[in-house]
Amino acid sequence: MHQYPDWIIDMLGKVPQNIIELISVGIQNAHGRGRSAQDASGLRQLNPYGNTLWLAVHDELSTSIGALPGCSTFKPDGASYSVPVVGETAIYAYRQGSKLRGDLQAAALEPRAVRDALVALSNRVTAEDTLDFDSLTVGDASWATPELRASRSAPRRTLLVPFIDNADAGLIAAGLGEGRLQSGGTIDWAHFVDLDLNLYRSAPRAVVEVTEERRFDNAVIPEPDMMPRRQRTTTPDEEGEKARQQSDEARKRTNG
Repeated sequence: MHQYPDWIIDMLGKVPQNIIELISVGIQNAHGRGRSAQDASGLRQLNPYGNTLWLAVHDELSTSIGALPGCSTFKPDGASYSVPVVGETAIYAYRQGSKLRGDLQAAALEPRAVRDALVALSNRVTAEDTLDFDSLTVGDASWATPELRASRSAPRRTLLVPFIDNADAGLIAAGLGEGRLQSGGTIDWAHFVDLDLNLYRSAPRAVVEVTEERRFDNAVIPEPDMMPRRQRTTTPDEEGEKARQQSDEARKRTNG
């Protein structure tokens, strides 16, 4: 049984392990889709991989998590993707870098209106508080339409899921956190935990023994035969040799 910090339980509910597993599996599946797009393109440039990964991550998470009881999806105005929402918590996964030794918590995000607005939701907002969506703007761009701002399905906060991934190595590292977006694009983390990917990576299935299949150690052993031993069967060569021996013995008796 895994123990989760109170802040994760507060954001994802009392049983967060299912959500966390789907996050890890979804990112890995998105990598596979990106790798397939890259291979199909025949290009040396990694644009097909990066562009597909960016959309596939949100698609994978929205499809799997959004279908769970008590969950939904949310499409910010101007976005080409939806994000899953658990209760009132949006889950926003983004690629932090591609280097093997990258730091999940240190790198700065490139300015993007929708992403900045989602990251801005990653402040501790209790369910009783009302978040002013009109204040969540980047420049002149509003992050949501009036209909979405009035919608009950609009998230009140965001669980951030930075990950490090590249086309060759796949998913290298991932984390879960919440914090405040700084002016330079960095995040001042209020909470952060690394995601243990080894718990969710694909592993060989346990071998199931099929007792009906013939193996050296489960072959049928015949019941012992308690009948008297039969006389040994002779081969034709042995019979011929026996006849010659009898003929030689008869000659010796005659000559003697």
